Amino acid sequence: MNNTRLIDVFITGPIQIYMGSIIHDNPPLRLLMVFIGVMTILYNLHNYLLLDVKQIIRNYFGWFTHRTQGKQQLHRLYNIFIMYPVFYYVYQRYPTQISTLFLLNIVIGFIYNLFNFIYIMCQLKY
Repeated sequence: MNNTRLIDVFITGPIQIYMGSIIHDNPPLRLLMVFIGVMTILYNLHNYLLLDVKQIIRNYFGWFTHRTQGKQQLHRLYNIFIMYPVFYYVYQRYPTQISTLFLLNIVIGFIYNLFNFIYIMCQLKY
């Protein structure tokens, strides 16, 4: 079982939605943060069900992701160069009581995606 995905579903996704909900002076940024939070929850719940639960669910949702790697490399690049920089901007501009958790989400997610991107690229070369 990959319980990391459940952490994204129950902790990091809701934190992203909360951080979006406190933004009142920038409606596009607010919508982006809420959208990213909702998509984080849906994507990770989907992958949890796809990769870690029953074969029936795997067959039903198989069109959405790579069967062995989970997330596509393009998705990792999006996370590294778009999503986490936006999160860092929000973290700096809108501090809250849960900013430390949000910063941990940013740092761990960035390192995780960068490591896996490099690791998979190295595997493809050999």
